[in-house]
Amino acid sequence: MIRLLFLLIIPFISVAIDPALFYKTYTLKEKDFKKAVESLKQSMQSNGLSVDKVLTVSEAIKARNSNTDFGDYSIIFGCNSPKLQSITLKEPALLNLIPCSVAVYKIGSDSVKVSILNHMPLVGMYKSSLTAQEVKEIDTTFKKLNMAIAKLSAKNPPSQKMPSRAFKENLVKEFELKGLDYDSAKTLLKTSLDGVNMNVLDVLEPSKNLSVFLACNLSYGEEILKKMPEFGTFAPCRVYLISSEKGLRVGFLNIPALLNLFSAHLSEKEKEIFRKAYSDMLQAYKDTSGQ
Repeated sequence: MIRLLFLLIIPFISVAIDPALFYKTYTLKEKDFKKAVESLKQSMQSNGLSVDKVLTVSEAIKARNSNTDFGDYSIIFGCNSPKLQSITLKEPALLNLIPCSVAVYKIGSDSVKVSILNHMPLVGMYKSSLTAQEVKEIDTTFKKLNMAIAKLSAKNPPSQKMPSRAFKENLVKEFELKGLDYDSAKTLLKTSLDGVNMNVLDVLEPSKNLSVFLACNLSYGEEILKKMPEFGTFAPCRVYLISSEKGLRVGFLNIPALLNLFSAHLSEKEKEIFRKAYSDMLQAYKDTSGQ
């Protein structure tokens, strides 16, 4: 169950470690899926965390394929604040962590489960460019998130300790856009993503100079999330557009590192899914830039 998420993260570290360190999964007391989602939203808000959007992934998948037995799946986006937004402007790669993705699902069992990322590995990757206060802000936010979920949980994940490791590569691939203003690039990027079947489910706008496109191919999503529901802590793919002193840039997950370093651990079908997803996002960038 945990293999795909492990393989997504592990290329960025030098030594293999337990993949369970990269996420936390809770089993909720509430067995009714819709009630569980609502209770979780309320618990997050009562713990001082924002609830910005809820993506009903399973409804989108079922609308595309009425014969699927996919189950129930939603992703709650939240935990945002002006302080955290300033951190993502400083380190856009952390948009894979902030806003938080809370995957809520009921697939193949009677239990409703909730998975979130263990923030420590990703923060550790960029800790050298963050202030102590910024690291503390992220730590405090995820402590609140874990508390919000634990209040509703019948079974909590085991305690985790992240060993120190040296990360080898950036979490994201980033590309420059030239000859475009921000608004034009935003319109073109959305059109380009939709054009390669990376359907844009929603757009987050943490600031006026930063947009995050939540994009996915539902056929990929159905297959991956059914096998590996924890992967929703990264899904849908987050493709960001940012304008800063470094210029206008597009960024998304560094999938080639996954294939280059760990292809021996992936089935041919899994390799093809990730290759196609990366190819689609790269083509969307090229179409946006006019290449």
